[in-house]
Amino acid sequence: MTSGIHHITAITRKIQENVDFYAGFLGLRLVKRTAGYEDADQLHLFYGDAAASPGSLITFLAWEDGSPGRVGLGQPSEIAFAIKPEAIGFWLTRALRYNVAMTGPVQEFGEAVLRLKDPDGIIVKLVGEADVEGPAPHVLKDISSADAI
Repeated sequence: MTSGIHHITAITRKIQENVDFYAGFLGLRLVKRTAGYEDADQLHLFYGDAAASPGSLITFLAWEDGSPGRVGLGQPSEIAFAIKPEAIGFWLTRALRYNVAMTGPVQEFGEAVLRLKDPDGIIVKLVGEADVEGPAPHVLKDISSADAI
């Protein structure tokens, strides 16, 4: 049993751009593609670390070409992923190389933070956390375990 957040669910308007950002750019594992629970015709995408560990998961319901979302009262305004502090430079360089909108790095509560925007405008915050030891970083040919989320 874990404590904390198991996963976060959001909505995407562009399926391929979503996969390219989360699996391609961020290097998360596309854990599962399934139907939505309330609508069997709706695509539901799951991303996470290599073992799909609770707390590493983010899911998206696909509403192709729907209206852009906006943050409402009581909703989170950004999603944070932990990385090693030394990986901030890697992600800064990667964002510049792939032309991903970003701000930072800045210091927040003593930790380096880089904010990126996904294709739907969701702010993805990469936080350089000194004591981070993810259970199963998803390693790709261009993202090492030292730099992985």
